[in-house]
Amino acid sequence: MATRNIVPRATGEGQIGTSAKTWGAGYFDDISVTNALVGDVTGTASGNLPLSGGTMTGSVTSNMTAPIIANTGTSGRVTIGGGTAYNTGAYVWLYGKDHSSEPGYFDFDARDDAQYKRLTGKPDGTLTWDSLNLIVGKYLGNTGSGTATNFTLPSNSGTYLVITSHSSSSGSNSLWIVRPAGNSAYKMAGGANITMTCSGATITVTPSSGIVTVSCIRIPTNASNT
Repeated sequence: MATRNIVPRATGEGQIGTSAKTWGAGYFDDISVTNALVGDVTGTASGNLPLSGGTMTGSVTSNMTAPIIANTGTSGRVTIGGGTAYNTGAYVWLYGKDHSSEPGYFDFDARDDAQYKRLTGKPDGTLTWDSLNLIVGKYLGNTGSGTATNFTLPSNSGTYLVITSHSSSSGSNSLWIVRPAGNSAYKMAGGANITMTCSGATITVTPSSGIVTVSCIRIPTNASNT
């Protein structure tokens, strides 16, 4: 004869043990709860992550749209390591937007036991490798014949190469040096069918004919980059 179920008179009533007198141990094949588990959960279970931390021997997969790994706040960081310690493999550091020293940054470290190099990204678009600024290009948009159009550079500091590409083979492309801090835009090459002015991070481009595409490249400002 099969063992009978122990069933309460109504859902949510009764309990086994109390907070003052707990059972020493229990052995179950499966546990299903309607509400959250209360108290610390330690140990491991096959096919599940240990909630108290530990070593996983299998892969972690997800079909969620939310992050698989995330911090509980915005002032900390998440670290993923490729080795057993900082000097034994590559590392990834992801910082919350309110972190005290690297707000919203990411760091990718290439490491071994003797050296490391770091790729750092900042929310303003700055990208550095081994503390040297990398050249980053950006498409700004396009403007039509006789239309003065404002475009915003990634930053109001540094120096930019701004390239304008004319849609017509009869129109000429042009190359400009732009310094937002000095409100200056100097044409280095190109025809007279386009004008450009600069006011801080805003450049105003006016082609005399055709459609013009505008892109920019930020020139590294580190003295050691040159």
